Amino acid sequence: MEKIKEKYNIIHRWLIVSLVLSFCLFIFLPSLYPSVICLLAILTCAGFVLKSLLSLNCLLHSKLPIKTFLLGSFIAVGGSTFDIVNTIIQTPDLSFEANPIARLFLDNQFSLLFVYIIGALGQTLVVLFTLLLWMIFLKTYPLLLSELQNKPPRSLICTLLGGPKASYVDLLVGKIEPIYAITAVAPLLIGSFLYRWYLGLEWLELVPISRVVAPSLAVCFSLVCYLYFMRKKLAHSISEANLTPLSIAGEDGR
Repeated sequence: MEKIKEKYNIIHRWLIVSLVLSFCLFIFLPSLYPSVICLLAILTCAGFVLKSLLSLNCLLHSKLPIKTFLLGSFIAVGGSTFDIVNTIIQTPDLSFEANPIARLFLDNQFSLLFVYIIGALGQTLVVLFTLLLWMIFLKTYPLLLSELQNKPPRSLICTLLGGPKASYVDLLVGKIEPIYAITAVAPLLIGSFLYRWYLGLEWLELVPISRVVAPSLAVCFSLVCYLYFMRKKLAHSISEANLTPLSIAGEDGR
């Protein structure tokens, strides 16, 4: 368990660096050269994160629930594909493209083919990162349940987002255990891809345009599902742990 937690700590540090660089990127937009430098630095960090995730996956020996993994994969891959296909069909010249990275290259007179290639690479990287994190989540949460079943948490939300000792103040200041925080990110990322399905429906004019409410609802819905899932699993784990050999023998003797 200690080796697994150490890997999560490494991933956590690289993710923080990536977030800082992402913040710098959006400050420099739409200036081309500083933005490209930040973008290359983010891609470098992403490479280290992916390498650490692959190494972490090798340390986890829990059985992967295939059906649950495929469901999350369908939401992520399907949502991304649905949005991209409808974008290309409706505006092949990307004239209404709102993605700030694509907009950066388009506004600086880069060729449409170049923007398509960059977009394909970026979308592939995001989906691969999400699926790998989703796989690791499905193999990590049983370890968290076994750690929590001996000492049930006082606050389920604080524990699942920041660790057994975390409070709401700790969550606000970022005083968290990486294994809990990063594990919670996976279902939120999967849930965020529900918004990609919504964007595809926007192109078909089946739903109203929404840039705040729809993505917020997608993330909140995934958070509620995650908390409910872990609460149910933890309650089941605790009830199983409380079954002593004597009580089992008594039930068998009836």
